[in-house]
Amino acid sequence: MILGILVLNFFTTFGVLKDEKVIYQFSLKSDPQKTPAEFALMVEQFLGWSNIHKEDLERAVIASVVPPLTKKIENMCLDILSIPVLNVAPGIKTGLSLRVDNPRELGAELITLSVGALRAYGSPLIVINCGTASTLSIINENKEYIGAVIGPGLYTSLDALFEKASMIPEVSLLPPKSSIGKNTEEALRAGFIYGFAGLIDNLVKKIKEEYPLPFKIIASGDWSVIVKGLSKEINIIDHDLGLKGLYEIHKLNPCE
Repeated sequence: MILGILVLNFFTTFGVLKDEKVIYQFSLKSDPQKTPAEFALMVEQFLGWSNIHKEDLERAVIASVVPPLTKKIENMCLDILSIPVLNVAPGIKTGLSLRVDNPRELGAELITLSVGALRAYGSPLIVINCGTASTLSIINENKEYIGAVIGPGLYTSLDALFEKASMIPEVSLLPPKSSIGKNTEEALRAGFIYGFAGLIDNLVKKIKEEYPLPFKIIASGDWSVIVKGLSKEINIIDHDLGLKGLYEIHKLNPCE
């Protein structure tokens, strides 16, 4: 079994995979103040609830976009869980050709999500990650990563509004009842949820205009479910894309 670890800005997702299938996963807050021992204690607790022992794990594969946490997670795996580590970083095999100006600046999570989507759904693809930022990764019919689009994220935009506008109340992002709000809470829901669904759809349409390919549109990330029923462009929601990508990268880079 493989322990896949996606270290993102808000949450770190851990997934146990066997034979390319995610058999268990859980998330912890991405807290740079926590020590490797604190992370290990929580990880072992979650694994224990699923009757998985650290001795069952043959390797950890990590994709991290939070540098202060990367080394701590590596140390947790090596020193406490006693499993070897593969880090998604320049130089490893991914099966993805990067046709961008500077491949080294491409985020590990974008590579990992793209690898997972390519393995599961084939090409050409537009892979959408609805997280801290809204990102779209474009993969052509030759399995080449030809570029990305990065826009604001739903929750980060909402948090920024709460911080800057003192009269705006905090709301939960439930599906809006209408495109027009009768009160502030409904107006916020309509503006943000319809607005971000429109953002995704307009970006996808623009990409299709420039690259008229039969793209499959695959979405993942925290708020993908919120806009799923409102987006006309998203074909599939797959929350396991990142973990699937980590497993594929593991297969391409055997333990020495």
